[in-house]
Amino acid sequence: SSSSTPSAQQIATGKGVVVAFLADGLDINNPDFIRADGSHVFIDYQDFSGEGPNAPTPAGEAFGDASSIAAQGRQVYDLSTFVNPAHPLPAGCNIRILGMAPGASLVGLKVFPAGGFAFNSAILQALDWAVTNDHADVINESFGSNQFPDTTNDPTAVFNEELVKSGVVVLASSGDSGFQNSIGSPASAPDVISVG
Repeated sequence: SSSSTPSAQQIATGKGVVVAFLADGLDINNPDFIRADGSHVFIDYQDFSGEGPNAPTPAGEAFGDASSIAAQGRQVYDLSTFVNPAHPLPAGCNIRILGMAPGASLVGLKVFPAGGFAFNSAILQALDWAVTNDHADVINESFGSNQFPDTTNDPTAVFNEELVKSGVVVLASSGDSGFQNSIGSPASAPDVISVG
């Protein structure tokens, strides 16, 4: 007999869970963020970057974050049209993107302007918005500040610790620094889940 390991979506869909993420901007009307019944995955999208919610953006970070959480897997992408021409792929390298929790509701909080850096004030406003207005259950942060020495007392780390005490699950980027560097703040805060 053979057995298979269930995928995340077979164990829990995320239905009823509100996940907020802080990154750059994106198109919330991408077909992969529309459910089969026509309802939207995004229940809110706010701009804290100062450039407006509809400003042109590369959207790589936000699309990657949102897709890994709740993409619906309804859109087919041919990877050969997305790669560097110096390293081509044959046509027909088709994939679908299905998020780990396709039933979750997303809150997109744009804190990074195109090609820019996010201010602590924008990040703190976005975190406050996530819990005050959208009652987020989970917050995902795609950034880090990497101050040395790391005393875990930067404003975002302090705010995150308070969020966790209030029952919110907070995940933060470990810093994408590779094996030669340490985990940056706010991922280094004691009660935050550090994600690579």
